[in-house]
Amino acid sequence: ITYITHNGFGYKFSYDEKNNMTGVWADTTKLITSAYETVVVPKEEVEKIVEEAKEAASTESTSTDNKATEEVKDEETSVLKSQKYGNGDTYDYTYSEDGMDLLTIKINGTVAFEMSYTDHKHNVYVIRNL
Repeated sequence: ITYITHNGFGYKFSYDEKNNMTGVWADTTKLITSAYETVVVPKEEVEKIVEEAKEAASTESTSTDNKATEEVKDEETSVLKSQKYGNGDTYDYTYSEDGMDLLTIKINGTVAFEMSYTDHKHNVYVIRNL
């Protein structure tokens, strides 16, 4: 949305190159200004965050519950597509087309993390813990 009319006012919206909203105007009066900082997170840190999320999701589990009892890998690329744990938790993973970048992690069918990448080294610039 770049422009709407509501209750007699025209509202204009502006966005940066990553589609983050940067401004809102009511006619010629600026109502909101937003700025976003790009944070680069090395791939190793992402893996650590994922492991911590798995541990947090299994707060009432025993030591055997924290171990994956079943894993499904892509037949062509061998990337991990899903894991089922002894406590019943299921983790599903989606990747970029080349299989290099982890894009989403679903825990028990609900998207828990979304990642976006910024460079050829596969550093993450956005991690959203949903």
